[in-house]
Amino acid sequence: MAQLDWMMELDAELSHGDSVVNFVSSADIDKVLIYLFGISLHRKRNQSGAFTRPVYVWLQKQKPELYNMSRIIESIERYFNKKYSAALIAIILSMGGNDFLPRHYGISYEKILMKAIGNKGLELFKLFHMEIQETEESISSITLNIDAYIYIQCSCIVKMPGKEFRHPQTWMPLESALRHLGSLIQAQIEYCFTTW
Repeated sequence: MAQLDWMMELDAELSHGDSVVNFVSSADIDKVLIYLFGISLHRKRNQSGAFTRPVYVWLQKQKPELYNMSRIIESIERYFNKKYSAALIAIILSMGGNDFLPRHYGISYEKILMKAIGNKGLELFKLFHMEIQETEESISSITLNIDAYIYIQCSCIVKMPGKEFRHPQTWMPLESALRHLGSLIQAQIEYCFTTW
């Protein structure tokens, strides 16, 4: 499991202008999403919302890649014009691992992602409820709106070309199956909160 709490301990040793780099093996590529989630919610920011210290992830592979996680998060938040939106994007991207049911019903992961982030994230912000702690101005919980999730899933299902039309009840996923999938995604969100 990727742990990010070491950055808090390291903060006291860093001086102005220092950066943080974490080396990640290509086998641990899922850490990039966990970093996107954790840094978005927990790293110190200045008054304008920019991070006080850049955080990089160095992906170790044959041709290494360096990601400026701070800049990626700031770009996402600027695009959606909403603080912490990068954490929501990390959750949406991590849904790709929970794709048995959507794939079984012909729903591509790309369709779900594009539906969620299209129209400046209108659906994205309907999908999640963020609870903000007033004292620390940080997120204490994120809850998946399962009804909005079911709506997005169902709106991505289309009739296959060349197939005879059948009543949707015969080929659409059961609502109970989508609710169960939503509860798995909620468990994934809660797991992400344990990394800090």
